[in-house]
Amino acid sequence: MPGTTPSPFSGEIPATIALDPPPLVLVLVQVRFASVASVARDEFFAPFQQELMGDYPLVGREQELILGPGPQPVPQAAALWRLTDEDERWRVTLATSFVALEARSYPGHGEFFRRLEQVLRAVQLRVRPPRVERLGVRYACRLEDEADLAALPRLVRQEVLGAAALDDAGIHPEVSITQSSFSLGQARLTARWGLLPANAVTDPTLPATGRRSWVLDIDVFDEERRPFDAQGLMSAAFDYSRLQYRFFRWSVEPAFLLRFGANPHEVAALKAG
Repeated sequence: MPGTTPSPFSGEIPATIALDPPPLVLVLVQVRFASVASVARDEFFAPFQQELMGDYPLVGREQELILGPGPQPVPQAAALWRLTDEDERWRVTLATSFVALEARSYPGHGEFFRRLEQVLRAVQLRVRPPRVERLGVRYACRLEDEADLAALPRLVRQEVLGAAALDDAGIHPEVSITQSSFSLGQARLTARWGLLPANAVTDPTLPATGRRSWVLDIDVFDEERRPFDAQGLMSAAFDYSRLQYRFFRWSVEPAFLLRFGANPHEVAALKAG
């Protein structure tokens, strides 16, 4: 069986095999909601900050440009708040129309979803959005070591490898990016993968690196309008993370799991199965 699970979309979702350390550079959950203009005011934001200050003591205010409505949208400045931990490994962003939790050093499902529940409950209590308009869960991993790039044919399955495998007389692709989108019923999955040159990223959310790299960026999302219910959003986000994981496991070979610290006995059991 190529890959480490037989199907990217159907059948049982495989049990998690822990990686140590995982090659993740970003794990992100974002909930977009109908605009709450009061979020931009200091006095409105302060109670929300108090809910999260224990884990995110550092706070900053920024401006972002968003496109207004209409056939010829005009960029408009929108205020947002950034809350981070002291090590800047975790970041919460609250804007007038979304909240997001980001991890740059992923500790596993347990800690990530504990923090997500805390953030969503704070939004429900202090912001009270009228409705949700989009929920997205995103996992992005990146390989930068030249030895890993050379070993890509062993690390990822052929359908994912594509043109990244080309190497003729030392000539290989400088850029080779694939994007595929799939409908999973209510949810959609968009995956981007491939080779990037130094200092290039697939979008500005990802941190740049000064080295050539291979990325696998998986986003599972829906655009269902529904009430802002922290528990329901938590449950959906967890389900989407599992859909992401099945696609990831389909994409990579046992050698990938072993390279990033998987338990050899768990990987051997996959091969035996």
